[in-house]
Amino acid sequence: MTHSWLRRTVGTYFGNATAVRDYRAQLRGNRSFVLWAVYLALMIGYAMIFYTSTQRSGYEETISVADLQSRLRTFYESIIYFLGAMILLVAPGLTATTIVNERHRRSLDLVFSAPVTPKYYLVGKMLSSYRYTWMLLALSFPVTAVCVVLGGASFGDVFAVYALLSFQALILTSVALVVSTQATNAVGAISLSYLFTFVYALLTSLLAGGLVFAGGMGRQVGEMSFLATLSPFLLPFTSDSFSMLFGIEVPNWLLTGVAAVLFCKIALLGAGSVLAPSGSKETIGLRLHGVAYTFLAVFLVASSTVNTASAGDLHRVTAAYFTWMMLLVLFVAPAIVCFGWDRERKYWPDGFVTFRGAIIGRPSGGFAYLMLLLGAGFLGAIVATRAATGLWPGTGVVPYLVWSIGFWTAIWGAGRWISAIASGFRTAQVLLFVLVLMALWLPPMFFGMISDEGATPGSIWSLYPLTPLFFDRDRFVLAVVQGIVLSAFGWGLAFLGERALKNPKPRRIRFTGPPPVLRS
Repeated sequence: MTHSWLRRTVGTYFGNATAVRDYRAQLRGNRSFVLWAVYLALMIGYAMIFYTSTQRSGYEETISVADLQSRLRTFYESIIYFLGAMILLVAPGLTATTIVNERHRRSLDLVFSAPVTPKYYLVGKMLSSYRYTWMLLALSFPVTAVCVVLGGASFGDVFAVYALLSFQALILTSVALVVSTQATNAVGAISLSYLFTFVYALLTSLLAGGLVFAGGMGRQVGEMSFLATLSPFLLPFTSDSFSMLFGIEVPNWLLTGVAAVLFCKIALLGAGSVLAPSGSKETIGLRLHGVAYTFLAVFLVASSTVNTASAGDLHRVTAAYFTWMMLLVLFVAPAIVCFGWDRERKYWPDGFVTFRGAIIGRPSGGFAYLMLLLGAGFLGAIVATRAATGLWPGTGVVPYLVWSIGFWTAIWGAGRWISAIASGFRTAQVLLFVLVLMALWLPPMFFGMISDEGATPGSIWSLYPLTPLFFDRDRFVLAVVQGIVLSAFGWGLAFLGERALKNPKPRRIRFTGPPPVLRS
């Protein structure tokens, strides 16, 4: 059995029939070669323009070696910035339309009639798009090699940057593949993919910029979190950084590669879950990986910085990392709690609260699965605090656990109620996400005009859900009160949704037909 599993795994990544077919289709005609020629022309022209800045100006009689070295380094950095921009531009665009175009051509039915697993098919699509990223990097190597010859960088710097760019492209390709399985048209898939790319570039650049400036903005940044290497625009400053693991210096490009592979794995499971029927091994694997990844993400982020807190503030720092990290689940919460009748049966309401539905991916398991994610994140924060400081955070984190339970109960209840009155699954998702963002972003603008007293007893800021998360002072009582109120609010909305399901009103639902699914 082990030999059979190994053979299937090797066949999935090497000689994948889907990747081979797409590769031949991509190289048919002169289109690819023309695009590559244009890309090379742009890059060479860009390099020549910036290379002139390293030359001596007319009024300069001499130039120091240090100044020349700095100019050559700036020339190398400009080339890396260009490559980073090309990765952000090309990687999502190549993948966003892969599945949605196959669906529109009605070719998925033919593919799925063969004994093809979701993993095999999706890996082939990913490889066919990811191959172009490496082609772009390979074509750019002669230009970056010039930087090495001139002395602006070393081959080690170039290889580290290329590896990091490829890992970032893998992340963007994975997200675009998931978007392509969800989208109903090519324009929507491309728009959502580039929206995520913009958000990814913005957030990672802000995070990396903060870490680099904290390290002194030097050429050799030394030890820092591997999260700094996720930004494509600061790689010249972060590519040679490292992290200390068990007393060993581990290059951050290696840790970023592991993180990219793990992200790619859960993205493939997510895309496979969309195509597969209810209760498939892809859906079960996605749910289990989600719990494990939540624990790991909170543990890694908290353990890297919680050791800077004093013993008295340990509970507040632990609660901060736990609650703020869990807010990232907002991006996937609509897909967990919403349902609709305009998609295939696995998206239809199948009950109120069931624990089995949390694992097989049914709408009835939305509440239970959110609680599982919450428990995994809380456990990750507690274990990280113990591992980093040798101390337990104490009972001060319990009020924030109560707040988190109430917050996510409110999200679940709102999703159930909106799904019951909305006209479809997609509409319910969008409405829930927009309403949650409005509830979190709009109140501060109005409260700030009314009162600047902060969260004092009786202040209007006590009504804002995120007030307990700002730790300028202990807000245990407010966290508990808000948690109880939010829990009651969420259950109330959930019961209203159940009542609407039992007494449905006539509504117009445009049924476009479910996307083809794979048989188990």
